[in-house]
Amino acid sequence: MGAAVPHARAGVGAIATQAWTNPYIGLDGLDLLAAGASAAQVVAAGNLLAGPAVLDAMATAFTAGPDDELQVRLLAALAAGQAAGGDKRGKQSAALKVVDREDYPFIDLRVDEHADPIPELQRVYAVWNEQLRPHLASRATRAYLEARSGHARPRLPG
Repeated sequence: MGAAVPHARAGVGAIATQAWTNPYIGLDGLDLLAAGASAAQVVAAGNLLAGPAVLDAMATAFTAGPDDELQVRLLAALAAGQAAGGDKRGKQSAALKVVDREDYPFIDLRVDEHADPIPELQRVYAVWNEQLRPHLASRATRAYLEARSGHARPRLPG
């Protein structure tokens, strides 16, 4: 399911796991990236992809619009990867998760158990972009909360 696939941390990076995913692969991978490991050192094989053409198509689509917002480039990459064969088991879910400067995601959308999940994710994104995005500026930031309270982020003892 799409909820178990994307892992992202602000200022660190993003990892996508697939199949019967072990969530700790994504979480541990983010920890490795945060500790200074390179993406090449952390990467896992895309062994359930239809073939190398999937990654090539995704990379081409992602870099085709360098001035587009990240989430738009990611959606284009997902669509291109699917068009090139996608997951060799077929289509089931799609997810879009982007982090920015805060501990919570800038955008976190997914479509599960759908016959054509990527176009449905694109539709959901369009709704998000029109109806929810205008309200993002009113979200709390860590810096605002710390300045307002006079306290840094709470830490557990020990």
